[in-house]
Amino acid sequence: MRIWWLLSVLVCGMLCAQANDSYVVGESGRVQRMAGEHPTVRLVREWVKVDVYPDYYEVAVQFVFRNDGPATTVQMGFPERGAGDINAQRLTRETGFRHFRTWVDGTVVTAERLPAAIPDEDTTYRTFWVKTVAFAQGQTRTVRVEYRSPIHADSMGDRWASYDFTGGNWAGSVDESSLRVIMHLPGAYLINPGMPMTQQKNQFSTRWTNWQAETGFTIGFLPTRADAYAVRTIPDAPFTGFARYRHMLVMPGKGEDPIAIPPAIRKGETLFLNLHALAEHMQSVARRTDGPRDDAPTLRWDPKTNRATFSLGLLAVDFTLQEPVMQAGGRAVPLPASPFLSTPMSMYGERVSHLFVPLRPLIEELGGAVVTVNTEERWVLMQLPPWPDENQ
Repeated sequence: MRIWWLLSVLVCGMLCAQANDSYVVGESGRVQRMAGEHPTVRLVREWVKVDVYPDYYEVAVQFVFRNDGPATTVQMGFPERGAGDINAQRLTRETGFRHFRTWVDGTVVTAERLPAAIPDEDTTYRTFWVKTVAFAQGQTRTVRVEYRSPIHADSMGDRWASYDFTGGNWAGSVDESSLRVIMHLPGAYLINPGMPMTQQKNQFSTRWTNWQAETGFTIGFLPTRADAYAVRTIPDAPFTGFARYRHMLVMPGKGEDPIAIPPAIRKGETLFLNLHALAEHMQSVARRTDGPRDDAPTLRWDPKTNRATFSLGLLAVDFTLQEPVMQAGGRAVPLPASPFLSTPMSMYGERVSHLFVPLRPLIEELGGAVVTVNTEERWVLMQLPPWPDENQ
């Protein structure tokens, strides 16, 4: 048996994850990741840059390794794997990404593509691109990897690019990891970075220090309306549909046909909230935090009268299409604009329409609050209404 210590950066064929560094064992020409750390070779720092386009994304990664022990030779592997609606047998033999290059200290090196040791199911494949790197005692070496991968997509319309940090099996901890994602998406998109990241126009970034480099990153995006806003909520529940896409991106150029019904829309001076999405979001929060509740919010729509009723506990709020007033607790509350149905858009293969109502009057009537409206980055932060038993 030969032992291979591998730098693992997973690249996709169709649906896959990326990982930056692991250590694996090889047997009979096959490889797989192992637990434990390399005894002397440490990943000191890494820089990851991801450029996302509508149909593909390009990743450029630079790693700095240092050998804190005697001279040694290691084999670094760049895993490529995929899953989903793919021909796994073919992709085991043929690469699924569009190009792959790697360098050591600025010199291009050749990597051999080897299959993984444990066969996966028919809908998955896994291989490694392996290169040999020699270290003198105390030597520091720079490794660079670049690749282009098709955008991952599913049957529900979601698209994403991903990268996994898996540096825990190199010696010690990683001093610093930085991640910068640049979105090249003409048109309007809802963006979900999947983790807290700083946004500056079309760029998202974050960094870690003195850590094990063990986390997954996925940035998702969906084309939406040009007047859309993202919604962030307090309490935060990022994995529900209403608040999952927490960022908006609007770039020059002709965009794709909208897929996503947005959580909010701005018309003139009024910000409108997707009432269907609010109800579904709060119901999801109730299920996740307390289990099924009888007082979870409900939304009823009467197509004969064009009237919607949103209920939260004993409080019911009524809206009627094209009427700038809402009925709440027996009171008529003036609205800055009339509710409207969204223009039908293709959502997961279906034509749907959602009701949009003025955001601030509804949230404040329910006991919540609008905390921030960011008109430049197109998002609103709101305090979710408390549950009915908190009002008693």
